[in-house]
Amino acid sequence: MNLELLEYFFTRIEAFHQNYPEAADGHLERIKKDESGGCATFVVTIHFNRPGSLVAVGCNDGRIEIWDFVTRRIAKIIVAHSHPVCSISWSRNSRQLLSASTDNTVAIWNIVTGECERIFTFPCPVMKVQFNPRNSAEILVCPLRHPPVLIDVTTGKPIILKQEDEVRFCHWCIILRCSVLCCTILLVSYQVDSIVVARKVTFRFTSIATFVLSL
Repeated sequence: MNLELLEYFFTRIEAFHQNYPEAADGHLERIKKDESGGCATFVVTIHFNRPGSLVAVGCNDGRIEIWDFVTRRIAKIIVAHSHPVCSISWSRNSRQLLSASTDNTVAIWNIVTGECERIFTFPCPVMKVQFNPRNSAEILVCPLRHPPVLIDVTTGKPIILKQEDEVRFCHWCIILRCSVLCCTILLVSYQVDSIVVARKVTFRFTSIATFVLSL
């Protein structure tokens, strides 16, 4: 590689790397024993809120633990689902929490009261959910073996993200970036060719790019 280019590259990213600690910052002690002496629950998914002061932990028994990361203690426990919690997402203002479970439900929780504000039922387990980063009234849901769904929370109206013919369903999805008029969504399908599709969402869905991953 060109030495001048190499030097330019590393000087530009040096400050970026300094923002990350070289050692672990700490850990959360949540080990709980059941009657047999084993661990009663284990963590399935974890997600920080936007300021980084709270962390939500989804457990295999359907509970959601809200941790205060400053004091490293549990602030609230929500009995959310009857099956393992497989995905959680914070709203932009950190007042709501979105959760998905293998019990085929997606729920929106009020962090202050711990009550369920909205619940949506699907015909299959949901693998991934996410709040719209700019609009908490929209959520993205990725059901197992079904196309992703964009839901308006206020009206409950779903919009199905139809995919290409060669991609029958999506296993995982995430909103990459979002503005007032459009947002970019990454769809991942673990099929034979491992196709990754990115789509730009406005009033209709158009494909931006398709990539084939060789593993």
